[in-house]
Amino acid sequence: MSAFTLENKVAIITGGSKGIGRAIALMFAEYGADVCISARGQETLEATRKEVEQHGRRVLAVAGDVMSDADLERVVGETIDQLGGVDILVNNAPAKPMACRRSPRFRSRNT
Repeated sequence: MSAFTLENKVAIITGGSKGIGRAIALMFAEYGADVCISARGQETLEATRKEVEQHGRRVLAVAGDVMSDADLERVVGETIDQLGGVDILVNNAPAKPMACRRSPRFRSRNT
């Protein structure tokens, strides 16, 4: 086994139900991290949650949309409440290409 470890670390992975996010969640769990995976699709989240649990780590599967401040607050809150904190954040979820236009800072610089 490698000297690299994520023991006693907690990670949030957005877009964590499939693809690269799923692979990151599995690898983090393999190296000892507890993880919260978040994505919009509950069915794929649950499937990935079951795979991560096979590594013997705690895992939360929290459905949410990264474009929703309320959903993001819920993901972070549940992670802190149930896993004890957040040490690692992986922002893997894709956002709508023009989503930044919703930001007042973006509008003030680009109008």
